[in-house]
Amino acid sequence: MSIDRRKFLKSSLLATTGALASPYIISPASAAGTINVGVLFSLTGGLSIIEKSLHDATLMAISEINASGGAKGMKIKRHRRGRRVGSKNLQ
Repeated sequence: MSIDRRKFLKSSLLATTGALASPYIISPASAAGTINVGVLFSLTGGLSIIEKSLHDATLMAISEINASGGAKGMKIKRHRRGRRVGSKNLQ
């Protein structure tokens, strides 16, 4: 089974949409008027080739949603955690 660029981009968009929609499914209310979204992509190592573009697309989607007034009037706040290779601390 081979995957072409179009299928890859469609599945990437679907995954990003699912990641952005998950706060509505898990927790529809937010006390501070913001929606917290965890952004977890490998930006180093072997998977960084694929996941860098997904990370950029997610941040672009969050920026566009916030620029258009947010989701249901609430701004989206991203939370990013990553681990450097050889580091014991999360950054």
